[in-house]
Amino acid sequence: MTTPKVESRLVDFSDKEATWTIVNDGVMGGRSHSDFKVEHDSGRFTGVVSLENNGGFASVNRSVQISKTLPAEYNNRWRINIDIIGDGRTYQLRLRNQAGTTFKADFETQADTPQQLTFSANDFIESFRGRTFPQNPKPQWNDLVTIGFLIADKQAGEFQLTVKAINWYLE
Repeated sequence: MTTPKVESRLVDFSDKEATWTIVNDGVMGGRSHSDFKVEHDSGRFTGVVSLENNGGFASVNRSVQISKTLPAEYNNRWRINIDIIGDGRTYQLRLRNQAGTTFKADFETQADTPQQLTFSANDFIESFRGRTFPQNPKPQWNDLVTIGFLIADKQAGEFQLTVKAINWYLE
């Protein structure tokens, strides 16, 4: 039995009340700073990564309402699509589950070029404070509670990632 591909919005950028939370390396003494603005039905993640004081990352995340409960057999069939315009740097798409476990999937951007990227559960690796645990289980759709972006590419300087859409579908 084949499920038809039906794409659905995971993050609604027209929702001006949604709260995006910034977490930068200042929590560990670093000096990076960032901002996330929703404008024209897209989000713009901007800032400066500083390597001073053992810094080097900036991140943003928000809660997501997973509106569809999937039977267990569908857990390996979900996909997340992001439509972005980047700056040539490497970022992470990050997911967190109800237990507080964080999963990351790295992606490279092309400067000033629109890209559509697709991620499956298998693209994500459990991550904790910069360490990865690839042997651990992959994220389960029904458990996801936050989505976000992080830059930690060990390069100091300005960054900008425009996120035009975040959608999901079953394959």
